[in-house]
Amino acid sequence: MCNSKFTEEEITGEITKKILGIKKDIKDNPSKPLYSYSNEIFLIFETICNYGLSKRVKSDLENFIFDELIDCSTKYIKIGEFYDTEKILEDLIMVSSTWDKMHDSERIHKGELFFYLGIYSLIKGNTDKCYLSIYQSYQEDRQLFNALWPKTYSSKFLLGQDENQVYDKLVKKRKEILINSLKNYREEQIGIKFAYSSLKRIIKKIDPHITIYFYYGISKLSSLDDIKRFLNNNEFINQINLNVISIFCTCFEFLLKKYYPATEEKLYSNVIEFFKYHQQEGLKMVRDYKKILGEKNKIGELKFIDNVMNKNTIGLNSYNPICKDVIVIHQLRNLAAHEIVFDTVIENNIQEIYQSFFNVFFFICQKRVDK
Repeated sequence: MCNSKFTEEEITGEITKKILGIKKDIKDNPSKPLYSYSNEIFLIFETICNYGLSKRVKSDLENFIFDELIDCSTKYIKIGEFYDTEKILEDLIMVSSTWDKMHDSERIHKGELFFYLGIYSLIKGNTDKCYLSIYQSYQEDRQLFNALWPKTYSSKFLLGQDENQVYDKLVKKRKEILINSLKNYREEQIGIKFAYSSLKRIIKKIDPHITIYFYYGISKLSSLDDIKRFLNNNEFINQINLNVISIFCTCFEFLLKKYYPATEEKLYSNVIEFFKYHQQEGLKMVRDYKKILGEKNKIGELKFIDNVMNKNTIGLNSYNPICKDVIVIHQLRNLAAHEIVFDTVIENNIQEIYQSFFNVFFFICQKRVDK
């Protein structure tokens, strides 16, 4: 396309001209897939990598190419045809990934492509595709900036730093769930002051991967709430709820092992350590814990969970309410790991169950992580 006697400005101008030409052709021929322009885009990538351009100019050109071609999708966004938006992004990823495979020594940064693919997936309610795409974007950014958590959109999204104009409105529900749950927690733990800003600060101290999984769980919960509005007496929702609950139970187990390590591997040892550590906060139930669990062996796990949620468990109501929350979450972990449940016990208590997890999570963040 150009030869080595051309300056960076001339090469940049030629590339700009060709990209704008492709962009115009795409808009004039909306039925023509972007992947059909592979050869032209390949040649542009070859020029960028083979003509001794500076790192800054190379990076600026790659960003320009993707920005202009992503812009082709805006007409679809306006009319709600997100499939076409995703198709353009996926075609761009395919073209650049194919080019990468043909050039071992060069890579095209695809962080922005994967990030926007994740955002459009979130708009469509596909939480799994959203998080997979944005995590891929994060890995691209991590490699480009040589930093564990670079200050990019992908890192901020994954770590729950949601005050950002690019996606703030899309994660509004994620933020609302936390704020409302925090309000309920403060009402349960009378006299405790705990603001959302403090929670966000403390969460940063936890292992970042568990933070990502925690926010992923909230996004799944938000997506499930949207679907449930249209359902009526749907038994299968109990199992789907349990699948989401299992994400939070895994987070709970991680926090127990990290902040309440047991000296020996025994049944319930981390939970016992939790109660021991917080005896001064009114959680003096180390002796009674196994006795209370004895009721489960008589009536079964689901009935036991139902009794605990509805305060029908003998001896439990005299303790700090956080004790009830810990017992519920710990028992649900076993249930989620080993059973398929269509019983309505889960759905009948679902708001209280999720609140129980948030209560325990907030309690550990405030009383243990922030120490």
